[in-house]
Amino acid sequence: MSGLAGLVKNGRVVPHTVVVAHERQVAALKSVDPRVRAVLTADPCLDRITASATHRHRYRRAFDADGRRMVLLCSTWGPHSLFGTDPRLAERLVSSLPADEYRVAMTLHPNVWQRHGPLQVRAWLRQASTAGLALVPPGHDWRQAMVAADVVISDHGSLTSYAAAAGKPVLLAADGGPEVVAPPLSRLLASLPRLPPDGLLDTVPTPVAASTVATIFHRPGTAAATMNTLFYRIMDLPLPDPRPAEPIPLGEVELSDPTHYRTTVRDASTSATDARLTIRRTTARDGDPGGSLSAADTTPDIALLESASAIWADFPFHSRESATAHIRSLLSRLPGARLATAKTPDGTVVAALRDGSLISATTTTTLSATTAALHWWSTQAGRPRRIEVDAGAASGGVEPR
Repeated sequence: MSGLAGLVKNGRVVPHTVVVAHERQVAALKSVDPRVRAVLTADPCLDRITASATHRHRYRRAFDADGRRMVLLCSTWGPHSLFGTDPRLAERLVSSLPADEYRVAMTLHPNVWQRHGPLQVRAWLRQASTAGLALVPPGHDWRQAMVAADVVISDHGSLTSYAAAAGKPVLLAADGGPEVVAPPLSRLLASLPRLPPDGLLDTVPTPVAASTVATIFHRPGTAAATMNTLFYRIMDLPLPDPRPAEPIPLGEVELSDPTHYRTTVRDASTSATDARLTIRRTTARDGDPGGSLSAADTTPDIALLESASAIWADFPFHSRESATAHIRSLLSRLPGARLATAKTPDGTVVAALRDGSLISATTTTTLSATTAALHWWSTQAGRPRRIEVDAGAASGGVEPR
């Protein structure tokens, strides 16, 4: 109430009009001074999120989430926030969820970036980013991530309310503790399921009931008309023709591809010439004992590189000869690797095996997934001529020759 009291100074109401998002706020303003003029309107931010739903595919493409379920982590600031209570949650999720089936993204409150500085925040998130976390940079719009998301993991910040109102399934990672005092928010938080301690997302929750959201937002979809009427009346200008809320423009996203994968073969069916390989890839350091570790030659983690059974060269080569020389040098320097791969200028993959042989392969999937498929192929007694890889967003065909 002390904050509301600042609306009146020396007996004079300071603002011309106060725009509020719910009728209960009108009563709160009038309790300070009955002269305070209030206009009840919808939330323009929510209206633009809703208006952007038609363009959802564009936002998902910006996050490289095509073919994957996108999980958005939203954190407000302070010790009771998602990031404040569990700063390694993003790292655990991005490294444990199947990388070809999930895209994990994160947006942080501006105060997190301001208080700790971008250098420190990125240092805390370095392992998560290396494992494939998509990060909304400081000062950039978080709303495109909200539209693109399939499920939101959040806390007591305002983005939880927006996610619920936008019809997104929401899991609560932190409830805000003593910082939550507003009854509508506390009711919303109480209705949300908690993120399991192990972070598994086998069961996605259902969206929040509309009646719960209605206690926070007033008449979604009407903000533009109401606020335009108010602003043009204040300026004493004729009201222009009404326009609907505009979609959110595409913003910047910090994307990084993982530099290592733990690959587990879930199923392999083979014939005389063909094979169908179903694999699950995570960026966990440890995993199924039957799995194999592959890594890019650019990975900063030397321990991972030296323990990987397959290596891929993570940069383009100007000729097949230079690619071949490089992958053979990788095998000589990394005796634990069974094979190393690189992509030639024409898009063909060349692979050097530990036994000294050299093969080529055409592929319709990523170099990292091709490397995993060729590693499996190299262990087979009867090596098929074509491998159909079932790996979520990284699915495709590989033909060694």
